Amino acid sequence: MKKIIAITILSTITTYSAVADVYRYTDENGHIRYSDIKYHLGFKRIIKTSPVPIELKKSGGVYEIPVMLNDVLKINLIFDSGAADVSISPDVALTLIKTGTITAEDWLSGNYYQLGDGSVVKSERFILRSVQVGNHIVMNVRCSISKSIKAPMLLGQSVLERLGKYTVDYEKGVVIFEGED
Repeated sequence: MKKIIAITILSTITTYSAVADVYRYTDENGHIRYSDIKYHLGFKRIIKTSPVPIELKKSGGVYEIPVMLNDVLKINLIFDSGAADVSISPDVALTLIKTGTITAEDWLSGNYYQLGDGSVVKSERFILRSVQVGNHIVMNVRCSISKSIKAPMLLGQSVLERLGKYTVDYEKGVVIFEGED
């Protein structure tokens, strides 16, 4: 009976979910569960969907990518594989604080970052609960706050390395995250 229910659930998910992988995991009570979001390493992908291209916007010689921060703020960040972490401006951080999606428990100790011009600055840091890039969601992401509202906002390695392999198609202006194999 359990096998029939699991097959029914999986066939329903595959019928109606054209853009999400399906993961299998065992919860704290030993029950087998299914999700379209990979929360941690204990999840095993059982259905892999085709990668979905995400449009890049060229702006001032760099490429920006739309993201959703903490399920409340949609914003474009510079796609920067050379940046260690996600970096946002103080006004964006304040918006997240005002929406209640950054709390006292989310703050980390500050960290030093080397900028593109070689200078080193100390930035405040916190954990973003989620960063959504296309149909991919990355949980618990390190994020720094720049010193200026004019500083570029970056999508760095604290997200990109967790999304796995990706390809940038400059002719079409898209990035495709293929995830882990």
